Amino acid sequence: FPSATRCSSGELVQSIKVISDNPHQSIASVNARSIEQLITKNLSKIEQFMNRLDELAIEVKVLSHNGGLPESWVNRWSFSVTQGHRLRRLLQRWRALIDDEETLDSAVVACKDAVEVLRTLEDRLNAEKASYGRSSLAGSRASPMPEVHS
Repeated sequence: FPSATRCSSGELVQSIKVISDNPHQSIASVNARSIEQLITKNLSKIEQFMNRLDELAIEVKVLSHNGGLPESWVNRWSFSVTQGHRLRRLLQRWRALIDDEETLDSAVVACKDAVEVLRTLEDRLNAEKASYGRSSLAGSRASPMPEVHS
């Protein structure tokens, strides 16, 4: 599992348990023929599982392209699908409040993993939101930015 997750997200790294030793069947009764029969008997379920993984792989690929995630980020950090959705929302907020790619890169350069990237962006955006209402550019009567829930 650890080796596989270096190449893909956790949602796409899966295994299917074909055999199981239990009180009703010992591991000694398992052989190549019985494993082949188990797989053949459950082939349609295995194919459904694989098809769903293919769909997830497409979602992950679309997420990284549509979310505007820089290629360097894809190579450096592994975001789960859920983290990717959260990241996309944070990037939308970033573009609305700050819209500066250099500042974005410098904000996350020291992050070690996807969780830290998300936390860093959220903290930075919350700090920006808090100062927005007091900005001299916005004027003293400007209302604060609305709360955005992730």
